[in-house]
Amino acid sequence: MYMVACRNEATSEALRLLWNSFPDAYISFKELKTVFGNVFTDKKLKSIYRFYARAVGEFHEYAEPRSLQHQCRSIVRRVLRENKNWIPEGISQTGLAKPLQSFVNLEK
Repeated sequence: MYMVACRNEATSEALRLLWNSFPDAYISFKELKTVFGNVFTDKKLKSIYRFYARAVGEFHEYAEPRSLQHQCRSIVRRVLRENKNWIPEGISQTGLAKPLQSFVNLEK
């Protein structure tokens, strides 16, 4: 994904959407270096991490859990899926205020 992203802004948006749909903690540069340090040069790792941080809109020195707000979004999306209320139609049926619907629907 990173290699394509250097030439395509849509790849960055795809990563943002995917990452915002997961409850996983943000990735720190240290973790990236631990996993891929023997595969990529330090310069390439920094470039990859800059792409990741720009795409997800966050930079973290250490691995940190996601916000409670994000955890709630992930749970709402999971419950909708489990009950076969497909997204985005299921979100509009929740009765949430429009700004919350937009947030749950991963809109900017």
